[in-house]
Amino acid sequence: MPARDPKTFPELAEIARQIRRDVVTMTHVANSGHPGGPLSAADYLTYLFFNELHLDPKEPLHADRDRFILSNGHCSAVLYALLAHRGFIPRNKLGTFRDTGSDLQGHPNRHYVPGVEVGTGSLGQGLSVGVGMALALRRDRLKKFAPTGRHLVPRVWVNVGDGELQEGQNWEAAMAAGHYGLDNLTVLVDKNEAQIDGWTHDVMSIDPLGDKFRAFGWNVVEAWGHDFQEIHVALHRSKLYNGKPSVVIFQTRMMRGCPSFEAEPGWHGKPMTDREKHLAVALRELGFEGPRAIDESIATIGGPQQHPVASVQQRLKARFPAWELTRQGLSDELVALGKDDPRVVVLDADLAESTLTKKFGEHYPDRFFDMGIAENNMVNTAAGMSLTGKVPFVASYSMFLAGRSWDQIRNTVAYSRCNVKIAACHGGISVGKDGPTHQSVEDVSNMRSITNMVVIVPADYWQARRAVRWAAQHDGPVFLRFGREKVPTLTSETTPFEVGKALVLREGTDGTIVANGMMAAPALLAAERLKQEDGLEVRVLCMHTVKPLDEAAVLAAARETGFLVTAEEGSTTGGLGAAVAAVVVQSPTPVPVRLVGTPDKYLGSGDPFALFEKAHLTDVDLMATVRALVAPTRGTATRR
Repeated sequence: MPARDPKTFPELAEIARQIRRDVVTMTHVANSGHPGGPLSAADYLTYLFFNELHLDPKEPLHADRDRFILSNGHCSAVLYALLAHRGFIPRNKLGTFRDTGSDLQGHPNRHYVPGVEVGTGSLGQGLSVGVGMALALRRDRLKKFAPTGRHLVPRVWVNVGDGELQEGQNWEAAMAAGHYGLDNLTVLVDKNEAQIDGWTHDVMSIDPLGDKFRAFGWNVVEAWGHDFQEIHVALHRSKLYNGKPSVVIFQTRMMRGCPSFEAEPGWHGKPMTDREKHLAVALRELGFEGPRAIDESIATIGGPQQHPVASVQQRLKARFPAWELTRQGLSDELVALGKDDPRVVVLDADLAESTLTKKFGEHYPDRFFDMGIAENNMVNTAAGMSLTGKVPFVASYSMFLAGRSWDQIRNTVAYSRCNVKIAACHGGISVGKDGPTHQSVEDVSNMRSITNMVVIVPADYWQARRAVRWAAQHDGPVFLRFGREKVPTLTSETTPFEVGKALVLREGTDGTIVANGMMAAPALLAAERLKQEDGLEVRVLCMHTVKPLDEAAVLAAARETGFLVTAEEGSTTGGLGAAVAAVVVQSPTPVPVRLVGTPDKYLGSGDPFALFEKAHLTDVDLMATVRALVAPTRGTATRR
């Protein structure tokens, strides 16, 4: 492996300035991403990549390389920029950040980008991976080079955000690292004190942070993360201790280098959307001025992205003029419930801005609890509240609730039949540019498998409101799944809504499409087009309740229309399709059933509706599926 070519402090400062320029520009052209953390970590990570890490861009998997893990994977923009400046990827590829089909996904993937050691994104997991790497490398190398080979052991560096340390798994990893004396492991903490819902000390304090690591047997170094002399000394000190892992706690400033944005923690997760108000100001404060500063900055990373409107979205917009967020229905109904029922409380996990539960907190601050980035603790805290007579709603992304907290939901909430309502937002692939780490397609299947759990996937705003109100009145656990994107309004305030009973969106006798959530509108559009183009009358059932399933409606549709096609924004393995198929196959007269859902692969980042086309989840795909079932028994439209 070639020797490092260390940079002087002025050279490092210029590289860091370029890194920051790339980051703000990347989030602008993508209209997505997190600039706050990348800018706060840019200085010390620039030093690490250029003056510390043993890496070879020509041999990114060299056995003797140091390892770097970006545990806070939402800060991927700074990692991609560093890898570009270090020679691992072309700099002009940075402009594809979070674009449909790009290797530079919202959260890093080791299979696509050289220099990425492991995929990260779900917070609190990277340090455990680092412990595993450090433990294996240390034992293997010391066995080979003992007793004088300690300096030959590759070092593992893990970057974590300070808010991320609210996740309990970090402290399990810290305990293990101290127990095994992993002196080839260093954790870098970006202590910028900001997270999505506000300043860390307000959301969920992690201090005294240094004392906590010391209690786990770690060497602790604290430094200012924007001074290269301090960074140099801190990283050197972190390598001096035998038998102890080290943590360097860097005090930093979010959006460092762009002072106009430093005082607002919301920039943790907001891109530089506006060309003049955001990007131009940020570039000017970074020292990139002049009338062509923006265009030159965009050209440097490969030019602007094109954001065409997906054809399926165009067709849906033309047919359905009114659109709204289902999670807005969650928010509005929670506020209404708060007025009607003093038992209702809401717990969120640092995502109140995204889940829209912040509105409940503004109306009823004494009944709103931000539990920080700690979903497992939030779920079981809610269980405890329910056992005192409260009606708790827990809100987070579906990936973190139905995925990370499945054990807590299954073994505490459902087993004891605690009266907890799980409001899972950002379900499915419509999460879009965040990428597969956040695209929860297994959630409905996971929750449907749990005894005592009611599973509801509303199709629009009004179904969402009705589902939330029903859940509050139901005694027992309920899983409510909401998407990220706005969806067409298919129902009204007066449309009937009954849990366990399908809503007939369209009558028909030439086949049935059973859909829910974001697939209900494409299903209805497909049926209407099949009538216009093929003369088919296809029934459409909105199966908002996956569990308990409306078996009577399924069997009636099978009997009366001859076949069924299910449509869901998620995996068919255990989801709506599997539930419908199980009913039909066990009936006295089974009929053909086709399951349309997400494919068994990770789809990458991208525009949500472009991902629907990539996954073959459109009205056109449903039409093709229906036609394939019609043709063998009834012929094409022209033959009938």
